[in-house]
Amino acid sequence: MSILHFIPRAMLAGYFAWNGLKAFRSPQDFADQGAAIEKLLPRDSLPSTLADKIPPDTTALVKCAGLTQLAGAAMLATGIGRRLGAGLVAATLVPQVAARRDNLDELLANVSLLGGALLAAADTQGKPSLLWKLRLQREILAQDSKRQRRIAKREAKQAIEA
Repeated sequence: MSILHFIPRAMLAGYFAWNGLKAFRSPQDFADQGAAIEKLLPRDSLPSTLADKIPPDTTALVKCAGLTQLAGAAMLATGIGRRLGAGLVAATLVPQVAARRDNLDELLANVSLLGGALLAAADTQGKPSLLWKLRLQREILAQDSKRQRRIAKREAKQAIEA
């Protein structure tokens, strides 16, 4: 792991770890975030199996979001599941962005953090992504199949001439 990747990820994760801990310890301070979560995930529009798993009160929702931020921050900081962790913290930022629209400073800070988390989620550290590998494999298979067709045509032509 490159130090150039580790230090910025750990710095970004520090905010989410602290914010997640604060949300878990005192969810009443994050009531606007809980309301935003309920607004973004209305229970009546979700399937009943999923709606039953969402906590009924906003404090429990905020605590779940805080634990999710803590887990995502730990994954992001340690590098174990770093892309998944960055995705988790990015997902927990959406209600914060929705809840803090009235304060421009907080909104811009949250949007900036969301951008950083999305960048961290997309970072492959110079290694090819799974999508890139799948596209390359598809191209190789397509070239292989073209080559096989050319060989079959050539063999058929030679058989006719003989």
